[in-house]
Amino acid sequence: MSGKYVFLGDFRGDFYTLQDSVLGSTEKRPTDDKHAVRVFRGVLQNAVADTEFNPEKYTKLDSFLLVNVSRIEIQPAGKKPFTEKRVYNFTQLLLIEPKVNSTYQHNGKTYGEIESKAYGITEDYPINQLDGDDNAQPYVVDENYEGNKNNDKSSNKEIDSTPRGCGALLGGCVTNIGRILWYLFLIFLVIWMFRSCRSEDECALKDIAKYKLEQARKHLDSTKENYEKNLEEALADISTIYFYQNSAEIHLNSSGDNSPVSKLAVLMKAYDDKQFYIEGYHSGAAVEDAVNIDFLRAQVLKNALMEKGVNLKNLEIVAMGDKNKKDPSDKLSRFLISVDNYRFYNQNMRAEVKIKKAP
Repeated sequence: MSGKYVFLGDFRGDFYTLQDSVLGSTEKRPTDDKHAVRVFRGVLQNAVADTEFNPEKYTKLDSFLLVNVSRIEIQPAGKKPFTEKRVYNFTQLLLIEPKVNSTYQHNGKTYGEIESKAYGITEDYPINQLDGDDNAQPYVVDENYEGNKNNDKSSNKEIDSTPRGCGALLGGCVTNIGRILWYLFLIFLVIWMFRSCRSEDECALKDIAKYKLEQARKHLDSTKENYEKNLEEALADISTIYFYQNSAEIHLNSSGDNSPVSKLAVLMKAYDDKQFYIEGYHSGAAVEDAVNIDFLRAQVLKNALMEKGVNLKNLEIVAMGDKNKKDPSDKLSRFLISVDNYRFYNQNMRAEVKIKKAP
């Protein structure tokens, strides 16, 4: 009965977060791990065994990886590798495009039910039962990986995924541009009417025209401010791209179709009137000895964005060395590529897209 098993199947399970209420659509994303999903039991139905654990085959934007997930009942689809139901703890469990069915609050936490396709690898030995402490707290998502900086629906998944800022990156931006053009037109119209006055009678509404002009300018300023705010909020969730130790290869959780890199390209093209630049970082000589790795990371991200249609003139790159560390401890985390194949990284091994402010 010993030995690790790899399964793909239909998952339904119970989870909780440390939030005392469900995250609303207008609330900012928490900066701590209170919103991180913790699965503490579940059932994997129609489970089909695989020979090796290769999570990259199933990693999508709407997926996230949990580690040390307890009490998962496996119901095999066939006769291999066993026919009876067994309960295992999973060392890693990838939830593929998960869906939250319901949530409720209890004792300062938010509980709920989640279902998805799931792909994972078990511990060596099964356990006997599912009952026990429902408040067990397995560790979450790829050690210290900041999924909220890379994917709006991937690692450290939030319960409420309602789009914010620019909506789906484009909707709010187009609306704001239309409003700006309208207010500009109104301002020019009022100025023209004011200047075209030729007699006292023609200019009887001069004061009204001045008032409307002032109101139009205020609306324009407000709309421009919202336009800038939308960009900053949309960029905050996807601006940081991570890399592996001593490497300019983009981290798996930051790459692929509909990845943070793809979302960055969409956002930057939508705001083509803005100037951006890229900062590259490394974790310091004691952790990374690759030459110019900070510059190379910024260059790789620049090339990736160019391939997705971002105009070259909007992209400058800056090598920042080991400044502005996100993790001063330089602690390395492991990311499983396949069985016995790990890549190391930390939050300092990154490139960041930033808005170039007007002088």
